[in-house]
Amino acid sequence: MKNKTIIIIIGSVFLLLAILLAVKLRKTATVAETKKEGVSASALLSQAKDLLAKGELLSAREVYQKLIFEFPSSGEIMNWQKKIEDLNIKLIFSPAITAESVLYEIKPGDTLNKIAKEFKTTAELIMKSNNL
Repeated sequence: MKNKTIIIIIGSVFLLLAILLAVKLRKTATVAETKKEGVSASALLSQAKDLLAKGELLSAREVYQKLIFEFPSSGEIMNWQKKIEDLNIKLIFSPAITAESVLYEIKPGDTLNKIAKEFKTTAELIMKSNNL
């Protein structure tokens, strides 16, 4: 009986030490993750917010993409992805020209429905994104 108690106590101590070590390693990994190549996630986040405040949507989106690329295991990655999604929606309905923008010259006989079908979208979305 006494031997079982000692074994249980020793096992509990080892388990506690393993848990403490895992927590310490996680904190160390988090600190290492927040700084990469001299650029911290908080500095990039601050830069993105400044760009948003200035209305520079494309640049802000690029910074959020950089955050996701450089800090892929961050707990904030879902928030950054959501910001990118929101920025994409704003960019669709803004006059900003992006790499994804398409310039289309209207030809005689074109209709919004015909153009929408060609680009796999809707006439309503074309109208809204072009302020029609």
